[in-house]
Amino acid sequence: MDYFKDYLNSFKLKSMFLYTLVVDALTWLLIGVMFYWVGNNVRSRLQLLTGGMAADEFQQYFLSLSPEQIPIFSAQLKTAMIQLAGFIFVLPIVALLLYSLSRAILWNMLLNREFHFKQHWKWNLLNIVLLFIAAVLFIAFVFLQLLAARVPVLSSLLGFLLVVGFVALMFVAYRHFAHTRKVFESIGMAFKAFKRKDFYVVLLFGAVTLFLMRFVQYPFREQLFIYPNAGLYVSLLIFLLWLSWFRMYVVARV
Repeated sequence: MDYFKDYLNSFKLKSMFLYTLVVDALTWLLIGVMFYWVGNNVRSRLQLLTGGMAADEFQQYFLSLSPEQIPIFSAQLKTAMIQLAGFIFVLPIVALLLYSLSRAILWNMLLNREFHFKQHWKWNLLNIVLLFIAAVLFIAFVFLQLLAARVPVLSSLLGFLLVVGFVALMFVAYRHFAHTRKVFESIGMAFKAFKRKDFYVVLLFGAVTLFLMRFVQYPFREQLFIYPNAGLYVSLLIFLLWLSWFRMYVVARV
């Protein structure tokens, strides 16, 4: 019964909940704006070069160019492709740096620790390792989905639990890392949490809360189907609210 009481007390939210929510929202907003701007920029450049033609039409247009026009057009196309490759390479790195910096600020603020800009680069390594773990879990999830393809409910449940489990693991690693600045020790401590009974209680309540928050959208499913962009924004907002609450809950209970 104490577990349930602790769970209910976790909804007595304080100002730190709002602070972490704002940091999360601003981080993902900036990353989203960067990808949106780069995507539009690349699309407009390609449309300018191709004139909005389909692939076969563009091929015919290219073959119809005079010998004098081909080198000029090829140089313009090459420049556009180099810029596209540069965006593809640089943008994820910038997003990683921004995300890692925001995690350093957020977790030092949450744990009342002093933030040192010179030390925050280690958060990049931690997030790279966590990204690798996420990739491995995603591959495992795809494999499990193939096995559970005949049972859609089971497939959705596995994906749901996998997301909650990884987020909890990530939060435990972040909390330990904020204290020690040791990447692999923090990852090890996160996996050791799976040996504790209270960690599974946290996972259960975290999963139930996320399910209930998502269920709130159900009465509005027709409106959200008509306006899919609004549905996406609502889903993102609900997930950010859950993340901020779940972060506080994990820190307090694990």
